[in-house]
Formats: sequence, structure tokens, C-alpha cells
Amino acid sequence: MTDRTLDTIDNRVSITHEAYPLWVRSNLKPNQLTGSIKGADCLRFITDAGRYWYHNTLPPPQQRTWEDGLKFLRDLLHATCDADDPEALPTLKALKLATIRALCRWSRDVPGTEHTIVIHELVHICDMVYRWNSVRNFWCFLTERFVGYIIGFIHNRDKVELGILLGYACTKLNFAAPPARLERIRTSAEHIEGGLARRGFLLTSETILASKITIAGSGT
Repeated sequence: MTDRTLDTIDNRVSITHEAYPLWVRSNLKPNQLTGSIKGADCLRFITDAGRYWYHNTLPPPQQRTWEDGLKFLRDLLHATCDADDPEALPTLKALKLATIRALCRWSRDVPGTEHTIVIHELVHICDMVYRWNSVRNFWCFLTERFVGYIIGFIHNRDKVELGILLGYACTKLNFAAPPARLERIRTSAEHIEGGLARRGFLLTSETILASKITIAGSGT
């Protein structure tokens, strides 16, 4: 893609954010290597936004392959295999064949630099749907987001468990303690730990230890 084409895509993303600010992130840059593509962004690609962002941005053979790829990804996203549905298995077999053909076209039309090592995993999604039904039953987006949240509590790799415990305690106190008591605890602290403070916590491990709070039952 040329720089002009990449600017066009970024401009379309910005337009989408202005129209739907809660649907598309303002800082999303789909083609930047330094960007951060999250699971929700991938869903935008597959569903509606991707077709608009990349409309007529590629040479005709690649454009057709790209749009076909979005279509079979949407089909995989909505695929099911209910035990009481007699049409589920034949439909799933047809979808697997369509997926293989779409990937063959991708291999033929798209430069090798765009073939990621994990793209072959798409061939196996239909087998996973056969075993566990909809992809929403087994995808890892929520788990990975939770792990990213927990990592924010860890500031010393030698004391991982302690960091998670203190972070959890701070969270519980922030939600459970009366506002007046929170203020007394906050103002009595001698030091605010930078990592938790940056995440917006009123309480930190230092405030807990300095205030000698018992984190158990009514003692919170």
C-alpha cells in the first residue's frame, strides 16, 4: 500500500470514531506496526467497519480476495453446530471447504509478506465449532483482557503474588469503604505507589500498610 492509501484508511477510521465514538477507538491505526490491535478491533474488521475502511484500497485481485476473506471470517464468527440441528453438520462441512478455498485464493493473490504463520489456524476453526459450538464459547479475548488487568498490579517479579494480593485488596477497599473513610485513609498515607496511582486507585499497598487496615470481613 502507498502512504496515500494508508492515510485514506486512517482517515476513514477517524470518521468512524467521530460518528460512533464508543464503537471505534480514536487512536486505532490498523496498519501501523507500532499500533495496538485489540480483540474488539478485530471484530470491527470482520463485521462492518473493515469493509468501509479498506474499500477500493487494493488492486482488483487483492481487493476481491480481501472481501472474500472478510466474508468467510464473518461466517466463521456466526457458525454454530447445535446437536439438535440436522442441518448443522452439512453446513459446517460446506463452510470448512469454503474456508480452504478462500485461503488458497489468499495464498495465490496476496504477497507472501502478508502470510502470517498462524493463518493456517483458520482451517481448524470449523473443527473447533464442531466440538464446542460457537467461537464465543472458547475464544480467549476476555481471559487475555483480565490477564492484562492483573499484570498492572505487578511491579516486582520476585513478589508477583504479593502485588496481585495488594492490588485486589486496594480494589475491594475502594468499592467497599465509605467515602469519608477512604479520604482519611488516603490523606494518612506517607507514600503513594506510582503504579497503582496511575491506574486511578485511591488506595495503594502503601496506604494499606501505613493505615494498618485489617482486610477481612467487617474490618474493611
